[in-house]
Amino acid sequence: MNRLITACGLVLLLVASSRGDVLMEADVDRDQIDMGGQVVLTITISGDIGTVGKPNIPPLSDFVVASTGSRQNLVIVNGSISKSISYTYTLIPRRTGKLVIGKISLDTPQGTQTTPAITVIASPIRMRDRAVTPAGNSTRAARRESNKPFFVEATVDKDTVYLGEQLNYVFSFFRSSNVSQTNNFTPPKTSGFISVDLPPQRKRTTIINGETYHVVEVVTAMFPTRTGVMTIGQARLRVVPDVFSNLLNRDPFGWFQGRGNSPLTAGEARNLATNALVLEVLPLPRLPGGLEFSGAVGSCQLGCKISADSAGVGDPVTITWTITGIGRKDLVDAPRIEWPEGLEIFPATTVLKTSTRNDIVRETKTFSIAVVPRKEGTIKIPSPRLVYFNPRSRAYETAVGKELTLKVGPPRPGLARLTPTQIIPAANSNIRYLKSQPARWSLISSGRSAWTFVALQSVAPVLVMVLYGLKRRSEAPAQRARGARIRLMKQARKRIESLPASGDSLDRAQGISEAFRQYLMASFGLAPGELLDTQWMKMLADSGCDEADIKEAAEILRWTDMTRFGGGAPTDIKSDRVLTLLGRFDQCAD
Repeated sequence: MNRLITACGLVLLLVASSRGDVLMEADVDRDQIDMGGQVVLTITISGDIGTVGKPNIPPLSDFVVASTGSRQNLVIVNGSISKSISYTYTLIPRRTGKLVIGKISLDTPQGTQTTPAITVIASPIRMRDRAVTPAGNSTRAARRESNKPFFVEATVDKDTVYLGEQLNYVFSFFRSSNVSQTNNFTPPKTSGFISVDLPPQRKRTTIINGETYHVVEVVTAMFPTRTGVMTIGQARLRVVPDVFSNLLNRDPFGWFQGRGNSPLTAGEARNLATNALVLEVLPLPRLPGGLEFSGAVGSCQLGCKISADSAGVGDPVTITWTITGIGRKDLVDAPRIEWPEGLEIFPATTVLKTSTRNDIVRETKTFSIAVVPRKEGTIKIPSPRLVYFNPRSRAYETAVGKELTLKVGPPRPGLARLTPTQIIPAANSNIRYLKSQPARWSLISSGRSAWTFVALQSVAPVLVMVLYGLKRRSEAPAQRARGARIRLMKQARKRIESLPASGDSLDRAQGISEAFRQYLMASFGLAPGELLDTQWMKMLADSGCDEADIKEAAEILRWTDMTRFGGGAPTDIKSDRVLTLLGRFDQCAD
């Protein structure tokens, strides 16, 4: 049934690609699993994917959810090429029974699309009717009693493990004779396990039945991904003996005593293989009520820090949660907390680091969350909690981080230096001031008639100059403001035009954000703090700007914030689109 749905969905996606529409399909790799198994959810979007963002995933409280990335493909239909993108998620059930993956939605230019709900049945663990052979018993005694010059063994350090718990698989190569080369190592088939190499190789010497063997060991950490009786397949190694060194170091009378092989065949390649190992993987115990399992098995410590204890309204602050401990952490999602009011939260960016020491896999997963305060005051960020299963204590435990405090003050000046009131003093340097009147008039003739004549002749020019000065003074602020806006418009255009058309979205978002915000503040007399809420949209509407242009400006500012603080945004804003919008704003600002 799933294959039929997938085939039909693929046909629809190809048709949509040829028309330029956008279609979405959701599918799972299996609809029936045992408790502790995994389901892979794949969401495929085809068509004009540049016009849409990521799909909206409904709450999946019945699963532990981990995103495993995305992949883009090219679809060719009748010679036309279009793109499709697939998002994959790994789901681990939290309980048995019917589990529902709700409708997934996607906003497209044609409207909102939704996929049908998907039902997955999680069954209790049913142990197979099969005897479990101890994994450490690989007929080691039989191999060693034969005193072969070469043989291999495979062991594990545990016969029984919990789901997701680490066990170490050891491949050992024993030789009592020299070899010229070892090649074509084939690791065991490990379906149902995730493997991590534990370098370096180890070398040691041991004595078996009176004969000295040189041993090389390769250790691999394995994490079971499903429960029940599991099998680790055979590992194989091809070796070629060194004929000449074996002849020089060998007792020639041993040929007649039946020890070892004939020197005539000693140089032939040998194909060695280990026995398969069987072990039992136990399901995790029932989760106590009121707890939400993170999916981590092993040990966990939760660290919390904030990039700044104080900030102004609108200043981005980074909160970092670090999960460290034994075992895999790649499927662990960020702890859920009740974020306080007054904070705008952006999607978290993650970094995973793996280290191996003393045959133990330790992973550190860091969540960096950008938050932007939107109001003044003291904000308390609650302590995050992470529930994990500890195989040593065979119980669920909780790692608790510390509470963080952020003091938020008024908006910082930031870009205020570029507002019109700050640019006006520079314009004053272009004004030519009138020279002051000389301290004393020198007259050729003396007498009252001469003074009267000079006074009457001076009244008209002085009056003209006074009126001209008053006129220039009344018109100066508007002229200077428009001059500043024109210069700032040129600066914004020059800054945006210098940005690359493609490449790093973070650099383009930073440049567009600075230039666009500077222009809005200069053109409409906005203060820096007024761009942090919706007040600026009302001021632009009062200035006569088109409502569609205002919404487009809000979309551009939101994209720049998401790209700068949230690790990326689904829709990329082109520089030409911003320049066109600036031209329309310049008209309504006049």
